[in-house]
Amino acid sequence: MLPLVLLAAYILLYASHIRSYYEMESGHIEPQAALRFSMNFMALWAIVAGLGIGSILTIAGRSHPWDRHKRVSIWTVRTAASVLLVAGFIATVHLRDYEIEDETISRLTPALSAVHLVSHDGPQPEFVVTMEPLVIQMYADPMIRIVDLESVDSDTLRALVSPGVNTRLIFVKETERLSDADLDRYGEPVRYLLSLPFTVLQSSDRFQILRVNSSNSR
Repeated sequence: MLPLVLLAAYILLYASHIRSYYEMESGHIEPQAALRFSMNFMALWAIVAGLGIGSILTIAGRSHPWDRHKRVSIWTVRTAASVLLVAGFIATVHLRDYEIEDETISRLTPALSAVHLVSHDGPQPEFVVTMEPLVIQMYADPMIRIVDLESVDSDTLRALVSPGVNTRLIFVKETERLSDADLDRYGEPVRYLLSLPFTVLQSSDRFQILRVNSSNSR
C-alpha cells in the first residue's frame, strides 16, 4: 500500500509543480519529457509493477483454469513474461539511442562546433553568444567568454560589437530554437544580432555558427 501512496503523491507533485518554460508557453508536453521526469522514481515504478504482477499471479493461481491446466498456464506465463522483457529491452534501447542522437544533434554538436571555431580563430578576444551556455561551458576552455542570451539585452550586445571594442561575437544560432516561445524569451537580443552583418562559419539544417561583425551604423 505504501508504494502506491508514494506513487500517487509523486504524480500529484509532478503534475502540479514540474513545468518547463516551453510547456507553459506552448501548452504542449512532449511524451519523452514526461517519461524522463517519471524516471526520477524508477525504483518505485518497479516496486509497484512487481506488486501488481504478483497480485495478478496470486489471483490467477487460485483460479480453476490454472489448477486444471497448471503446466500449460505456467508455460504461458513464462513465455509472455519473456516476450515482454525482450520487447521492453528493445524499446528501451531504441528510445535511449533516439534521445542520445537527438541531444547530440540539437545541443552537443552546435556547442562543440562553436568551441572548435573559437579555439582556432586567432588571438583576437571573442565572445560566444548562445541560448545553451551550460553545454558550451562543459567543453570550452575556461578562458572562453560565454554570453547567455537570457541574461543580456540588446544594449549589452551593442557595447560588445561597437567599433572601439577589440572583440568579436560568435553566435550559435539554433534553427529549432526560433519559435514564438523562444522569441518571447530571447527575442530582443536575437533580433538585434540577426540585424547585424554576419559571416556564416558553419551551417547545417539544425544550426548555424555566425561571426557577428560590428556595424558603425548601429
